[in-house]
Amino acid sequence: MTAKPLRGVHVLFAIVAFFAIDIAVNVLFITRAVSTFPGEETPNSYVQGVDFNSTLAQRKAQAALGWSAEVGVDAVRGRKLVVRMHAAGGAPLSGLVVEARVHRIGKGARGQGLSLTEAASGQYSAPLEVDTPCRLEVEVRAKRGGDEAPVIFVASKTLVLP
Repeated sequence: MTAKPLRGVHVLFAIVAFFAIDIAVNVLFITRAVSTFPGEETPNSYVQGVDFNSTLAQRKAQAALGWSAEVGVDAVRGRKLVVRMHAAGGAPLSGLVVEARVHRIGKGARGQGLSLTEAASGQYSAPLEVDTPCRLEVEVRAKRGGDEAPVIFVASKTLVLP
């Protein structure tokens, strides 16, 4: 039996099938990429860029305080965000209003806002509402006085939860 010759219609079908598969795979990849990461971590990045000089001034004032913070997760007693605040000499800082914003990296959602309570001298904690392994970006803000007081300390850390 002899093989049928390759005709123009066969070549046309092969080329159309190739590009149809290529376009379908590209559409699938683009859809998955855009749905899992919208591309914007900061909602007002332009304003933050324009206002960067005030950010530098805040960082300079914070460095003059000499405060430090340790941020972690206590997985033994449930998943709790724990922040330990220390003064320049290493003494614990008590009586602060400490808040945190926990953002799951790679998700477009705003994140979880937490109000931490003082569990011990200089140690603040709040329960985390995360039940799967992930990477979290945590931004801690501390201030003295009430809710209307200006923020005087900001720290951020990336945590990996198993």
